Amino acid sequence: MISDLSSVELADILKKSQDRTEIDPSKIYRRVTVRLWGKGVVQRGEVLGAEIAAKKQIVVHSGQFILSRIDARHGAFGLIPDSLDGAVVSSDFPVFTLDRSRILPEFLEWMSRARGFVEICKAASEGTTNRVRLKEDQFLNTKISLPSLDKQRRIVERLSLLTSKLEEARHLRARAADDIRTLLDACTTDILQRSEMKPFFVRISDADLELNRETRDPARINPKGEFAYVDISSVGEGPSILSDAKVLPSSQAPSRARRVIHREDIIFSTVRPNLRAVAKVGKELDNQICSTGFAVFSCGQSIDPDFLLYQLCSSFFIDQCITRTTGAHYPAINETNLREVLIAVPPLPRQRRIAAHLKEVQARVGTLKTMQAETATELEVLPSLILGATFNGLL
Repeated sequence: MISDLSSVELADILKKSQDRTEIDPSKIYRRVTVRLWGKGVVQRGEVLGAEIAAKKQIVVHSGQFILSRIDARHGAFGLIPDSLDGAVVSSDFPVFTLDRSRILPEFLEWMSRARGFVEICKAASEGTTNRVRLKEDQFLNTKISLPSLDKQRRIVERLSLLTSKLEEARHLRARAADDIRTLLDACTTDILQRSEMKPFFVRISDADLELNRETRDPARINPKGEFAYVDISSVGEGPSILSDAKVLPSSQAPSRARRVIHREDIIFSTVRPNLRAVAKVGKELDNQICSTGFAVFSCGQSIDPDFLLYQLCSSFFIDQCITRTTGAHYPAINETNLREVLIAVPPLPRQRRIAAHLKEVQARVGTLKTMQAETATELEVLPSLILGATFNGLL
């Protein structure tokens, strides 16, 4: 609980600025706008005075407080930064000069980010659904509890320190997330690049695989029916198992909806292979259709589909594909070049052992990703909790 408080109206610490300038049609002006939900004051752009409808505009100065009449109830307010000193704004944005003998600009900036301050703006906004506006008198007549300047400084210092710690935590979490994303790839690539694996390298054209073995035009085969369609946007970064797709009427089949997929097939996006859009087809999509933007691998008896799935997601495989891509604006690897890429085909029992090991690694990576997501959520919630705890009872 903050001690040493005094009850003040906002009118006691905020004085409306009357600093206006006559617009010169031949002069360039920087204009200001305010983003929603405490995201700050930014430059809207630079315009010629002749493009500004009003003959006069408000001149803003560093450290002043500005609100949007229309969107103050949505958190559109903040302090004018040094970089926008001297910019102009319309009368839709009332501007206030702080009484710095009673309130620090930094303290007001922190306080205005608290939910309670938004509630003050909501309470002071009136009008019909499409014409809700902030009523300045109601806003300025609102009472808040204000600590002494020394107490304000200490609060600002504490909040600044906590914020820097949160930013550091976010940075560390982002680095950890990047490490997690590369963990499975590093493990797979390490296995494939071991010297004992080299005798088992073969070109795709020589492997026990069928590539794009079947095509079908849904509109011709069953024009009144429907089909599940896997397009490029349906597959994210692999490895994954694909069990769902959009369902389309056969009569509306896109021209690229031609490749037939079956359970246990591996599909690989030949468009921008660096995105590693690779998936194994689940039983739910057996005998359905994917885009010709995918290469469809059907494994013979000597290749384990899961082993192939992990291999096609690895840097070992992807790097080979990237060197064979063509097209600057739409980089892709064609089927001829894809058939020249090397894959490893060790004995089947060894493939299955490797696949089982990589599944275990993937499961651990999934657990880490879940933990990272939970941590990210907590880091996003913490600032509002801290502000709420700090300014509870003041607003």
